[in-house]
Amino acid sequence: MPTVERRKLEAKTLILNAVKYMEDFDYRMNEVSNAIVAFFRDLATKIDANKEKLKQTEIAFQVALAGCGDLHDELASEQEDQLALKVEEMRKAIHHVELNERLQQCFDLLDAITKTYRTYNVEYIKLVDAHPNTMDNFFRSFERECMVSFRMMEESKRDEI
Repeated sequence: MPTVERRKLEAKTLILNAVKYMEDFDYRMNEVSNAIVAFFRDLATKIDANKEKLKQTEIAFQVALAGCGDLHDELASEQEDQLALKVEEMRKAIHHVELNERLQQCFDLLDAITKTYRTYNVEYIKLVDAHPNTMDNFFRSFERECMVSFRMMEESKRDEI
């Protein structure tokens, strides 16, 4: 009989150890699962925020282009209206001195219109040329945010460690 009791006690100990192991394993798996879920939640939040920032960046770029165009279109339109008035005054000029004055005023207005369009072109090109740098900076900052989630660091900072 003592052998049976001893075997019962050993079986009970083995079962208790197995239950303890399973509880410990479940606890660890819960912790790992929670950490994975938190990681992906954080990453998804950053991606969603990045999508919104990307939309805002694109909208700001398009608004800047449109604003540049609108400003110069208004200016050119006013100058073209002035030119039309000067041409009409030229048609009504009585003698060649007045005609020459009006002609010079028309040439001056044409120069101003040319300058307006050139200025518009230069500003538009500046905006378009700056856009890739803006986008590079935008994605670099997003990359840094994601690296924090992955607990990584930039190549440039590895030398410091």
